[in-house]
Amino acid sequence: MARNEKLEKRVREALAGLPQVEEKLMFRGLTFMVNRKMCMSVGNDELLCRIGPAEYKSALRKKGIKPMEMKGREYAGFVLVNEKALGTKKRLLYWVNLSLKFNKQIGSIEKKKALKKPTGIDKKPMGLKRRILFKANANRVFEALSTLKGLRGWWTTLVKGSTKKGGVIRFEFEGLKEHILMRVEKTKKSKWVEWNCLEHTELDEWNGTRVIFDLQENESGLCELQFEHVGLVPESACFSSCRSGWDYFLKSLKNYAEKNEGAPFGAE
Repeated sequence: MARNEKLEKRVREALAGLPQVEEKLMFRGLTFMVNRKMCMSVGNDELLCRIGPAEYKSALRKKGIKPMEMKGREYAGFVLVNEKALGTKKRLLYWVNLSLKFNKQIGSIEKKKALKKPTGIDKKPMGLKRRILFKANANRVFEALSTLKGLRGWWTTLVKGSTKKGGVIRFEFEGLKEHILMRVEKTKKSKWVEWNCLEHTELDEWNGTRVIFDLQENESGLCELQFEHVGLVPESACFSSCRSGWDYFLKSLKNYAEKNEGAPFGAE
C-alpha cells in the first residue's frame, strides 16, 4: 500500500485541534475521517478530497485536479488533487477547508433525513445495492465469496474461520486494531451467499446488518451479481465512506474473479 508520510503529516497538522478526527487505512492510502465521515484521503502523490457536488465543476477547472473514477464511473463531489498543486500551506488549506465545509453539510443532510418519520406503512428493509456483470461464470465468483482463499484474494489478506453455513468468518485488516465477524447464514453453490454481521469493532452501524451476494448466470454463461448490504442506509453515519469502500472492494472482487488480480486490503 503506497503511503506519503510527508503529505499525511501536513494534512494531520491542518486538522489539529478539530474534535472527532480519526485516521483509517483505506482507499489504498490514509483516510481522515471527521465526525465519523470520510473527509480526505492521502495517496501516493495526491490528495482525495470530498468537496461535494456544488463545488465540483469549478474545482475540476483548476490545475492539477482530476475526478475520482472507479469502474469507469465518475464520482461527482470527489476530486484528486495532485501533490504539486499543494506546494504551499495556503494551497493545502484551501482544499482542507473546502472538504471540511462539505463535511459539515453532510451532517445537516443526514440529520434532516433522520428526522423524517415513518408513514405507518411497513417497508422491506433497505440497504446499499450494486449490480455487477462479470466476465466469468457463477462458479468462479461463488468460489471467491465462499472460500477463505477467495476472500483473501479481493477483500483483505487476513481472513480466517469457517465459510460453511453457520460458520463465522473473521476479517482483520493489516495495521489496524479492528475486525469484522460475519456469520454465514446461507450458502447455495453458484447461487447465493449471505452473511450476518455479528460484530464490527469500529462501525457499530454494521452490527446486525446482512450482506447478500445473489448470483445468476445469463444466456452467455456469464455471472451477474446482485449485491446488497441490508441495513446500511443513507441515515447511517458511515454510509458515504462505506459505500465508497464497497465500490472499491467489489471492483477488486470483479478483477479477482476475471483476471485473478484482486486488490485486497494489506496487499502490496
